[in-house]
Amino acid sequence: KVMAPTNIGSGPLDEFWRSFVVNNPGISLNITLGDPDDDVIANQVDIAIRSGPQQNSSLIQKKLGTITPILVTSSADKSDLPETIDHLESYPSIAAQLFNDWTLINGNEKYVFSKKHNHISNDMNVTLNLVKAGAGIALLPMSIVYNDIERGELERVFPSWSGVPREISLLWPQKRTLSARAKRFREELISFLRNQNWFDMTC
Repeated sequence: KVMAPTNIGSGPLDEFWRSFVVNNPGISLNITLGDPDDDVIANQVDIAIRSGPQQNSSLIQKKLGTITPILVTSSADKSDLPETIDHLESYPSIAAQLFNDWTLINGNEKYVFSKKHNHISNDMNVTLNLVKAGAGIALLPMSIVYNDIERGELERVFPSWSGVPREISLLWPQKRTLSARAKRFREELISFLRNQNWFDMTC
């Protein structure tokens, strides 16, 4: 039984789910996608993919790496893009609730602002679709925009600036021994992430 945030489990990990079931026909998956804060223990999960810092001491945490949020806009948007980072304040924007307040980093420089976004959604895929529609600039994880940038549907804005890298970890209950099936899942997920350009592996 596996849990994962929707914005990671649906889209970025599509290829992983396919390869895992092909490589492991004897393992049945029960995959639950949802809120990153869903309770791992209460849901009796064998292993969970989580983003952001984790505080629960009853869980074993294995940090895998980070995903960096970047600024993107539609490649079809022909309006004048902001010329400097502070001009973002007055430019149309869309936000996922997780990235409602933008903290941007460029080397030792840091720019923090809370702007009034034109559109906000609790679903990053909705935010992504609004960006593609030309509704403005959004700060979104590299994991969900990488393929669209490669296809030329999106382009990066201010490439030297990015959001704060978000930690990705695997969690499982402290009191439960990780099964052979869960260990296999962990191994294949790490192998998959190591080959993704949108993931910065640290393990």
